[in-house]
Amino acid sequence: MKEFNYLVFEHFPVIETARLLLKNMVAEDAQKILEFRKNDRIREFIHRKRMDDLENVNDLIERITKGYEDKAMMAWEGVIKSTNTFIGSCGFNKIDIPKFKGRNRRRT
Repeated sequence: MKEFNYLVFEHFPVIETARLLLKNMVAEDAQKILEFRKNDRIREFIHRKRMDDLENVNDLIERITKGYEDKAMMAWEGVIKSTNTFIGSCGFNKIDIPKFKGRNRRRT
């Protein structure tokens, strides 16, 4: 019988390569996420509503944080390590632990 690894909800899993860092979103990152989400060129490629102020971004970060705390979702932000540039996010929505399922998501 399968067992779910709850350790992923004890310490957020950070994924790192030589150039890229995937980490949890935190309030300190709100400004760079806002700049990304306001960029019209980037907006051509993502199908999310435009965010024009920090309040919207902070609400997003709070929802993602709560989803992780509730063991319902996980979202990583992607950052270029050499420049600390936010390049998007990815993760799982609607984690269903008993069924070992989580819906993939490309957030930003």
